[in-house]
Amino acid sequence: GQYILVSGNQLGAILLRYLLVMKQEKDDLPANPYVVTTTVTSDLGAAICKKCDIQLDLVHTGFKYIGDRIHWYEKNNPEKTFLFGYEESYGYLISDNVRDKDALQAGYIAVEAACYYKEKYNKDLLDVLNDIYDEFGYYYDKLFNLTMPGKDGQEKIRSIMQTLRANPPKELGGTVILEIEDYNNGINGLEPANVIKLKLTDGSFIALRPSGTEPKFKIYCCVRAENKEEAEKKLEKIYYEVESKYFN
Repeated sequence: GQYILVSGNQLGAILLRYLLVMKQEKDDLPANPYVVTTTVTSDLGAAICKKCDIQLDLVHTGFKYIGDRIHWYEKNNPEKTFLFGYEESYGYLISDNVRDKDALQAGYIAVEAACYYKEKYNKDLLDVLNDIYDEFGYYYDKLFNLTMPGKDGQEKIRSIMQTLRANPPKELGGTVILEIEDYNNGINGLEPANVIKLKLTDGSFIALRPSGTEPKFKIYCCVRAENKEEAEKKLEKIYYEVESKYFN
């Protein structure tokens, strides 16, 4: 009897899972399908794609880059078939007839998914999300926006990014950092961007970047754990360590 707000990452995982289930049931999965999401979106979608042997492309934050990737495949690799595009900030695209996020498409598919699971399994979408967690692990994400106005704020943002590059942490939350991705170096064919992503050995990550439109610093935390309680504690610990070392 309660309304529960799911995150953009959670809804993206639900819709992706539903689209794959429906296409597999109907034997309608296209040849060479691909999914597009962003470098700061939860890795839960990546886990789903990996299990289903679906190609996943990562692009920069901003839905225009998802549209650009669709256009690139259309021109350069037309045998590839677009399946789904989404980002953590509640942007979704199912049909590539549109090259931007489309709430009408997402709303329609979400309602269709809710009806499908209720009729076939007597489950709601939260039940489906928990089933996904049971299969892939519990993924928990949170975005922190730190306001840094004025000239002093811009200088502080520049200094933080410089310090992160010069002296990145070796572990966070008691977990070793597996890889540091500095997108200023144009990783994976992407154009350079002022983003640093720290990937942990347990499948968690934290990504940091200045906002492109506001005097803010954005910190994207996504952790993977066995359950919600463990995930919340892990995320809080990781964020606190980064904030205390680089922002105070």
